[in-house]
Formats: sequence, structure tokens, C-alpha cells
Amino acid sequence: MMKRMIAVLLLLVVFAYSAQAQDDAQMNSGEYLEEVDTSPEILGGISELSKHIKYPKEAAKEGVQGTVFVKAWVNEDGAIDNLDVENSGDVDERLQKSALEAVHQVDFKPGIHAGKAVKCIVVVPVKYRLQ
Repeated sequence: MMKRMIAVLLLLVVFAYSAQAQDDAQMNSGEYLEEVDTSPEILGGISELSKHIKYPKEAAKEGVQGTVFVKAWVNEDGAIDNLDVENSGDVDERLQKSALEAVHQVDFKPGIHAGKAVKCIVVVPVKYRLQ
């Protein structure tokens, strides 16, 4: 019984070390993490993003609505390295363009993983609703 407990403990230590080494390798390789301890946040929050959202006039006239999910690659300084629309086939292109422009204009607090600022990916939902 004691040998089995020691073997299990040894396996747990090996797995824990392996997981930590994998995390370190990901962070050192320059990859953008998708799971972090603290996600990047828009400085000023949703109200700051709202200042930059422009509803395309023609889309509004046509009653076009939707939510654009903007995928942002945020580096360890909080700067945006790349943007893309995650649900491009589901939303009007004018809304997509407007959402990309809005997210491009805000600053981010970087994501944190293992106590360090890291490159990571965050998805920002931008909603377009007519009142």
C-alpha cells in the first residue's frame, strides 16, 4: 500500500512538473495563450469601447443588427498585434468593419499568466442594436 502511494505521489510530481514546463515553453515560444489567469481588459472598460462604436448609417437604415465577436491578439504591453472577426459569416460586413475599427482604437491592460504579463488572445463582443 505504501509503495502504491509513493508511486502515485511520484506520478503527480512528474505531471505537475511537465505541465509547468509546457506552460513555460508556450510563454517562451512567442505564442499567444488562449487561457490565462487574468484576461486582458479594455482600459476604461465597456464605456471606453462604446465611445468608439459607430453604427454604420446604411446598416441602421436597413435595420441591420447583430453582435460581432472581435478576436484580439494582445501582447504583453497591452498593445493589439492583430484583430479578426470570429463570426464573420453570421454578421453584416459593415458591422464587422465598424467593430474592428472600434476595438482597434482602445487600449488594453495585458493578460496575466503565472504572475507575468503575456501575449494572449481575447474575444470582445461588440453589439449593434437599434432602439
